[in-house]
Amino acid sequence: SNRGDDGGKSPGNAEGGMAGQYRKVCDLVENVLGLLAYQDPHNSPLSHLLTAEHRMEVADGVNAAILESHGNPRCSNLEVLLQHLLVSHDSLQQLQGGRGDGLDTMTSSLSPRAASLLLDH
Repeated sequence: SNRGDDGGKSPGNAEGGMAGQYRKVCDLVENVLGLLAYQDPHNSPLSHLLTAEHRMEVADGVNAAILESHGNPRCSNLEVLLQHLLVSHDSLQQLQGGRGDGLDTMTSSLSPRAASLLLDH
């Protein structure tokens, strides 16, 4: 029998749990290392790993993990402030009957999570 195999009853074996996250990270590392096998990785089946969007997603995930490992919430204070700014801006526009300038958010320079806050907004 496998050590730690409890038939999926522990939280670590729940789908999306630690075991699922570990598998996802292992798959990503395997794919990234797979880029080394191609003479021209930009024209390989794994080229999506080299896009700016993917690099931003990875950086966002690493930042969130660092925050969490230090006992902080995964969402930074700046992201919370951004959420408050958006709610305040919407409230002000509603009070003005929908009039007023739009909020210039410069979404192209934001992390994927912060940009999604704005775009879903």
